[in-house]
Amino acid sequence: MNGYLAILVGCGVTMFVQSSSITTSTLTPLVAMGTLTLEGMLPLTLGANLGTTLTGILASLVGDSANGFQLAMAHVLFNVFGVVMFYPIPKIRQIPIGAARRLGDLAALFKAFPIFYIFMLFLVSRQ
Repeated sequence: MNGYLAILVGCGVTMFVQSSSITTSTLTPLVAMGTLTLEGMLPLTLGANLGTTLTGILASLVGDSANGFQLAMAHVLFNVFGVVMFYPIPKIRQIPIGAARRLGDLAALFKAFPIFYIFMLFLVSRQ
């Protein structure tokens, strides 16, 4: 499947289920089984990140204030920027793919690594 079409598919699926977590959690085992490659998952995941912004837009339309809609648009722009930054240039695509591959290798070698990694990210994010 063409990568740009995959972005649209990921976006559409996520808009339908209104959860990028569901989309990516469904794709992850497919990569683990070898049914889908990391290179194939990247555009679907980027599309899922775009699709998840619909939920914020819908929620922002409930209130009378423009603040909610402005925040939702910032979320959209942030995710669009992520797609524009990481997908069009093949060499740059290798950054998240390489990181995912390395983290997967570490998780395969050290079963406790994912727990350690999440814990460390939690600590770092609190700074």
